[in-house]
Amino acid sequence: MVAERRLVRVLRALEAASVPALVLKGPAIAAWYPDPALRPYGDLDVLVPRTQLDEAVGALEGLGYHCTYSRAWSLEYGYDVPMVRDDGRSVVELHWRLDYSEWVGRLPVKDLWERAVPCPPGGQGGLQLEAVDMVLHLCSHAAIKHRAHLGLRPLCDLAQITREWESVEWKRLARRANDYGLARPVYLMLTLAQQALGLAVPVEVMFALLPPGSTPLPPNLACLLYT
Repeated sequence: MVAERRLVRVLRALEAASVPALVLKGPAIAAWYPDPALRPYGDLDVLVPRTQLDEAVGALEGLGYHCTYSRAWSLEYGYDVPMVRDDGRSVVELHWRLDYSEWVGRLPVKDLWERAVPCPPGGQGGLQLEAVDMVLHLCSHAAIKHRAHLGLRPLCDLAQITREWESVEWKRLARRANDYGLARPVYLMLTLAQQALGLAVPVEVMFALLPPGSTPLPPNLACLLYT
């Protein structure tokens, strides 16, 4: 795949600049599918340490990328620096955190780096989020940033990542979601995946994620959103 080759070049450039890189979203999620080609993606998202952002930008500039808007603005108000290759055919977003400061719920990057795991052998190399953290990021990104309007793709991603989970992983997800203030978006996305795809989530996990004083979401919510 063209996107995979682009990612390999990006990761090699960051490695040459001694910048740790953690692959996010599409490329990392595709590895959970029986065939990665079933999960296409376009833009590349990479998490780098905030203290090495300048080195990361310089490494990509060496590959012909340039920032699409002020880096100073990104540092003060955003959470990533989008970079576009000079031919306009490739976009790489360099993240140093995964949320806006005003969002409810946080994904502490320190914890994510500590739990990061190597990408599967034979892939593009680099690191990726540990599976439970990947689900937390997927849910917060889909539910908070995109208001659950990304269609079925994030639900299919959830189903693939969790298809072999046992009780320990589900309980770990509920615990972290509550610790990080992300129980609501995780509960929403799991409910949609249950309704649309029949995702099997333990009842006690859904109960642990249900916000106090709330009632379960309507049983036809997925139909209302996706039809």
